[in-house]
Amino acid sequence: MRPEVLKFVERWAETGISGALALGLCWTGGVALSNGGWLGWFIIAAGLAAALWCRAAWVRARMSRHGDGPGMVVIEERRIGYYGPYGGGFVDVDALDSVSLRPGDGWVLTPAEGVPLIIPAAAAGADGLADALTALPGFRADRAAEALSGGRDGLLTIWRRPSPALAHRSPGA
Repeated sequence: MRPEVLKFVERWAETGISGALALGLCWTGGVALSNGGWLGWFIIAAGLAAALWCRAAWVRARMSRHGDGPGMVVIEERRIGYYGPYGGGFVDVDALDSVSLRPGDGWVLTPAEGVPLIIPAAAAGADGLADALTALPGFRADRAAEALSGGRDGLLTIWRRPSPALAHRSPGA
């Protein structure tokens, strides 16, 4: 098989499998319901769960860069590390002040104190960054995928920690 076809299949296989499973389960559940079976509701619920899996797989596939870039990303218990040929470091997810992206290039993770950690999008293991960063309040992986694949220039901030003054305001104020 040609290498570019193999990369395409590896990138989109999870999306295709979960999408086919969601469609199959929903169709089977519909048939079961039309025949008067109560089991159809459970099958449709499983189909909806598979649809959620498909959505997550689609976001991951859009952000995938196949790990053929410089360096390696290690994610362990809310701590992100990058080992690169020209630098690297570690940052705790809870210590992040902002997350930015350079479209087509990579991630810039800025802690409240310290030096920003710059991670190429094509580094080995960088596919897991969006999943690790979903622990941040208000972080949206689909927005990160859009920014990473978008055609804009410059640094795009996709998440910033809310200021403490805004976080403690009452809803009616």
